[in-house]
Amino acid sequence: MRRLPERPARAAEAAPVFDEAEDNVIAFPGPSARARTAGSAALALRGAPAPAAAPAPAPERAALRWGRVALIGALGALAAAGANWSVRSTAMTSFPPLPPELAVPAPPGAATAPPVPAPPAPAPPPSPATAPDPDARAAAPAGPVAPVDPRLGEYAAVEAELRALLPSGEVRVESEDGLEDMLLVGLSRMKLRGVKVKAKVVGQTEGGTPRPAAVELRVTVRTDAAELDRTLGAVALVVGRVAQQSELALPRFEVLIEGLPEGRLRRDINGQQARELYLGRTDLLRFLTGG
Repeated sequence: MRRLPERPARAAEAAPVFDEAEDNVIAFPGPSARARTAGSAALALRGAPAPAAAPAPAPERAALRWGRVALIGALGALAAAGANWSVRSTAMTSFPPLPPELAVPAPPGAATAPPVPAPPAPAPPPSPATAPDPDARAAAPAGPVAPVDPRLGEYAAVEAELRALLPSGEVRVESEDGLEDMLLVGLSRMKLRGVKVKAKVVGQTEGGTPRPAAVELRVTVRTDAAELDRTLGAVALVVGRVAQQSELALPRFEVLIEGLPEGRLRRDINGQQARELYLGRTDLLRFLTGG
């Protein structure tokens, strides 16, 4: 039998193919230390259960917009007020009744309400010719009307003439001489003749500078019978003006009339009545007649 040739025995240790001498090794530049992982993630995925999904983040809660809430509330209140006003105005509106030709006939046997009478038409306003004058009615005397003195117009004209001749401005009496001078100036403007004035202070004011408060007065004037009433009215107006503006009391006030056929005439005049004549609270005719 032919035998195969025996192979030579394998050496105990094979000789190295490459010489690992340091002279035959090429060193490439690179990092001195590499970052390494603890294991292979790709290998770990084989047969391993899938990781649980991370929970989704909760949605952010929108903030409450108070401005929009207030605007919506205001619009709602406005709409409610408008609806309330519309309902109230409709309920309070009075509609005229329908004419007979448009009225809906009531069903047979139904009770019918009595017809509403139309409101009466307002009375027409009185015309100016027939309307009563409230001022005239208030001024009308309750009793019989007194007859009008026919001389009233004549004396009213004399009084108007005398008032137009009165001095203007305010006066203030400080002494007897000052009072006499004021009266002489005023009476001379009335175109009177033979005027003389005598004043005597019988009372003075208290406190501060004393001044006349009460005066006795005598006025002398010359005139004829035809001008007697005019002369007395002129003297009363001039004296009444000074007494009123200076707050003088006239416990005695007399007028001496010269030039009359029967001689000198004396006329006592009430100082308060002279002031009333100046203030227009009485007229010249009533002043002279004592009415």
